[in-house]
Amino acid sequence: MRFIMSWLMLSCNKATELVEKKIYFGLSISERIKLLFHNRNCAVCEHYQKQSVWLHDILKVFLAKNGNKPVSILPADFKSRIIRKIEEI
Repeated sequence: MRFIMSWLMLSCNKATELVEKKIYFGLSISERIKLLFHNRNCAVCEHYQKQSVWLHDILKVFLAKNGNKPVSILPADFKSRIIRKIEEI
C-alpha cells in the first residue's frame, strides 16, 4: 500500500508541471491518474489548472483573431479582462 501511495503522491511543483504538459503535449495514463489524484486532494492545484486552461484557451482565441502573429504587448482592455476572469475563477 505504501508503494501505491508514494507512486500516486505528487508535489505541487510536479502537479503544475503536469498541468502545463497536459495543455501542450498531453499526458500518459499514469500521469493523468497522478494529476487527478493530486487535484482531488489539493484545491490550490485544482484552481491553478482551471486558471491555466482558461488562460491558454483565451490566448489561443486572441492569437487566432490576430492571424497567429506574435504579440509583444497585449492591449490594456484584454489584460484587464484576463485579470477579472482569473479573479472570478
